[in-house]
Amino acid sequence: MSYLTYNGKYLRYNGKMLTTTFEPPPPPDAISVNPEYYVFTTSGGLEEVATVTCSEAGIPSTFTASVTSDPQSIIEELVTTGGNSGDSIWVSVITNSTYHSACASATITLTCGDASCELIIYQDGYVGECEI
Repeated sequence: MSYLTYNGKYLRYNGKMLTTTFEPPPPPDAISVNPEYYVFTTSGGLEEVATVTCSEAGIPSTFTASVTSDPQSIIEELVTTGGNSGDSIWVSVITNSTYHSACASATITLTCGDASCELIIYQDGYVGECEI
């Protein structure tokens, strides 16, 4: 007859102590951007707008960035300084001399493994009803 015993500290099977190895699952992929939004003036231009931190399974990794929404076509260029965790995002925005009935904004989506986050780019100027 086989039996298991547990004394509050050790588990034994037929009198022999059992040992187990437990490896927790790796942490999920993660990405964050700081700050989460950036405001350009009407003069536009190229500026460093944010820093990205990302990891896959807890290990610093690379990320991709793409413009996923730009209804007023304010973004001219999106530049990453290598795409590694800790690198910066640079954005070039047009000169804004047009009156917009809504806030001029664009969304950049950043991806690292299975994780993603958004960086919102705003442009002030001749804007009606814009609250940031």
